[in-house]
Amino acid sequence: MRAEGRGAVGVGAGLVALGLLGGCFLGNVPVDACESDSVCVAAFGLGSECSDGFCTEPGACSTGHDCRKKFGGGACVAEQCVDALPPDPNGYCAVAEPAKLAGRGLTGAGSPLVVGGIFRLEDTSDSPASKGAMLAVREINAVSGLNEGRELAMVTCDVGGPMGSLTGEERKARVIANIDYLGGTLGVPFIVGPTTSSDSGPAIGRLLEQRLPTVLISPSATSPQLAIEPDRLDAQDPYGLFWRTAPNDELQGAALATGVVGEYPDPDPTLKKVAVIYVDNQYGSGLANVFKTSWEKSGGKAALVPYSTPGDFVALAASAANESPHALMLIAVDALDAVSLVRESLAIPALQTVPVYVTDGSKDASRLLDSALEPAVKNAMFARLFGTGPATPTGPAYDFFAAALKKGFGVDPSGFAFVANAYDAAYIGAMGVVYASRKGTAFDGRDVAEGLSRLVLGSEMVTIGANSWAAAKSALTTGVERVDVVGISGELDFDVALGEAPAPIEVWHPSQSQALCKGAAPCLASIAVLP
Repeated sequence: MRAEGRGAVGVGAGLVALGLLGGCFLGNVPVDACESDSVCVAAFGLGSECSDGFCTEPGACSTGHDCRKKFGGGACVAEQCVDALPPDPNGYCAVAEPAKLAGRGLTGAGSPLVVGGIFRLEDTSDSPASKGAMLAVREINAVSGLNEGRELAMVTCDVGGPMGSLTGEERKARVIANIDYLGGTLGVPFIVGPTTSSDSGPAIGRLLEQRLPTVLISPSATSPQLAIEPDRLDAQDPYGLFWRTAPNDELQGAALATGVVGEYPDPDPTLKKVAVIYVDNQYGSGLANVFKTSWEKSGGKAALVPYSTPGDFVALAASAANESPHALMLIAVDALDAVSLVRESLAIPALQTVPVYVTDGSKDASRLLDSALEPAVKNAMFARLFGTGPATPTGPAYDFFAAALKKGFGVDPSGFAFVANAYDAAYIGAMGVVYASRKGTAFDGRDVAEGLSRLVLGSEMVTIGANSWAAAKSALTTGVERVDVVGISGELDFDVALGEAPAPIEVWHPSQSQALCKGAAPCLASIAVLP
């Protein structure tokens, strides 16, 4: 007799449909009957029950968010909630922390809450940042997990392709595929990433287009344009879905114009003309225009020279030389471009001695300090190259984080930009989840965004890290349910309407000085911090 009401089907038919049937039995259960709800869940998905010997229809879903609200977890595959982590059909999302996540159930006792990460995993600067986020997940689980000890898990997707080389429509398609899998199929409440401004714009757009309530917390997307991009599913939503732990480039552009260009390597009041070579995307054009506006207010001149990746730096250096500049500036997302510009400048007499200023996208010790570089290029960088970016933190909390990252992943965060920002992004996302899930599992990213708004103006100050995780959880689930969070990357005094916080800007320099490098020369030495 079939179940009344909801449709009911035989176990065998369901197993064939799911490609799971081997022979005529599942264990010792005949294919034309069921003996327990667990058999039906395995065959058809969450919500399917054994009724009168047949399985009822499983729980329907549009996204994994529906499954979390109905069953406390799960993923949405073919409009049905399933208990196991489904593989990414494109193969882009195969990195997980903890590592053995695929074989575990996503609902019930002992199940993890799955969140996401989007990084250029084969890029030398993004890979360390991804490890920062994974370290945060590892520490949270080692201390006490989420509410009621629930484990946190992160599925990380690659957006860059081989060596981070994807561009244009291919790259945009990869962004959209990652959002569809993480925000759609898995229904993750938050994602750490994307890391670039040019990826973040399409990611936000895809969330809105598909109405996916997932928060993006970028550790390094700094374009001013992102502050004004629509990021609310509904106009009445009090908080947006896009947040970032890196400062808006309005700060970096102004710092370059007022405290860096013409000040390094030595103050030079005659330095007025700057050729600004910038990657022609949301990050590059945004920062270039901020610098140009600020620089020209003080009487300088900035000639803008855009390029598409991969850049022809022979031609770009020649174009810059035509401007007869007193200095070069490069706004890029790959430190190899900085190496190429310095190399080509050596071939043009007018550029051989001018300062070269670079931005946060070029802070990559593995590229700039590569021992295989030609001696002339290395010497030119040690003499003429100066960079900016969010300030590298100092103090016991940062030292503890750096030591843990080196021990767990073999990464020194001081040689790269935004590693601490990625660590902070994962922690604040988890704090948002703690706040959102304090009353159960029926929450989504909009509730997490509300939780992020509770990380400022609290009476209790908590510095991000393993030692304070328990205190943060307590502050967000008792009393006023608010905390004043201090990140490893900086204060994180969020403007909750914009989802961003200011930060000091650092001036850094490739150096061979044992003193500047604290005995570990050569290094990318911090030589000043601008408020």
